Amino acid sequence: MKRKNINKRHNRNRLKGNILSIITAFLLISVCWVGFGSVISSAKDSDIAVSKNQMLYKSITIHENDTLWSIAEQYKPESYSVDRYIKELKELNHLQSDQIYTGNKLIIIYDAMYHINANGIQIVSR
Repeated sequence: MKRKNINKRHNRNRLKGNILSIITAFLLISVCWVGFGSVISSAKDSDIAVSKNQMLYKSITIHENDTLWSIAEQYKPESYSVDRYIKELKELNHLQSDQIYTGNKLIIIYDAMYHINANGIQIVSR
């Protein structure tokens, strides 16, 4: 009889230990989940600004007296030389020569500095 009571007590203690382990694991997971969520939330809500340069494309209308050289001087990204930019324009627009005509459209490459913060993206130059 005494042996039976000892076994029952041992089984109850083991069950209590298992339940305690499960509750501890659940609490640990919950704390980690909440902590991770608050880190993500604070990262989204923070007003950390990031500025980047990005190459963009747009179409312009060629005006009288425009040349590929003058367009290159006006729109080329800082990382481009005028010669390289003109070569890119010719390839992009399938031009066989440097000749362009008033009223025609020309696809150009330009860089834009943009700023990312909690309110979204804002183009700050060009």
